[in-house]
Amino acid sequence: SPLCVALTVMETALNVLLVEKRRITPPEAADAIKEMMGGKAAASKMAAFLSALQAQELDPDVIRACADAMRSFANPCVVPDAKNVIDIVGTGGDGMDTFNVSTAAGIVLAACGMKCAKHGNRSASGSVGSADFLEALGCNVMLDGAAVAGAVKECGFGFLFAQMFHPAMKNVGSVRKEMGVKTIFNLLGPLTNPANPELQVTGVGNKVIGKLFAELFRAKGTSRAMIVHSDDGLDEISPSKPTTAWVLEGGKIQEKKIEPSTFGLKTHPIELVQGGSASERAALFREVLSQTKKRKSTG
Repeated sequence: SPLCVALTVMETALNVLLVEKRRITPPEAADAIKEMMGGKAAASKMAAFLSALQAQELDPDVIRACADAMRSFANPCVVPDAKNVIDIVGTGGDGMDTFNVSTAAGIVLAACGMKCAKHGNRSASGSVGSADFLEALGCNVMLDGAAVAGAVKECGFGFLFAQMFHPAMKNVGSVRKEMGVKTIFNLLGPLTNPANPELQVTGVGNKVIGKLFAELFRAKGTSRAMIVHSDDGLDEISPSKPTTAWVLEGGKIQEKKIEPSTFGLKTHPIELVQGGSASERAALFREVLSQTKKRKSTG
């Protein structure tokens, strides 16, 4: 009789995706993520799983299960009064290399009396990530959960550096880098803030996933959220084109259009907020705050 060999969790997931060719269930996907982050899966199998999963239609239940699995490995950060704490973050991937507006906006919100627990990382693409930007401003990003919670409480802004709070990601980092393509991990960042803020502004690099993210935040228990994607492809509210916003409030999701004129502003070319090193962006932000910044010529 043939020898029966029990499949590993990862092999079971690959069998589902590549042999049975059926939709993976949330528990199957979550178990595979846990095996990967626990350092128990071979690189070749991780790459195969991530590629095959990417080929399936996005399933909000699967994404939520994977986010829960990733969060189970995270270092804790207990922020007081999380229902009044906001995170402003983007999925990235828009290829626009714009100014770090999410991080800058979080600091401005803190100055206005709100509390922001900003979840972010360094850039992996050669541009300037939120951690790079904050370091250029003189901030220490290597803080643990207690220190971040203290910063949020005392000054209204704390930064949860992904490398500090998700150390298990090192087990999938090399595979993701070698693959060089988007995977489900690109979607999980905004959903895995260890501080669990109940207010959220999230930019998405693809309009297709805008409503999906609103649904994910609703299922997660987020009280209020705004998901944005601009007509010129930004995972931000654009200064040059209309932006689609999916607004979650009171358990209901509404789709709206936002334009610069919504905020009493004129339109400006996207090129005016693109590029620059970390130090140049930090200097620009200081100039904006001090009102010494002279408007660039639009040509």
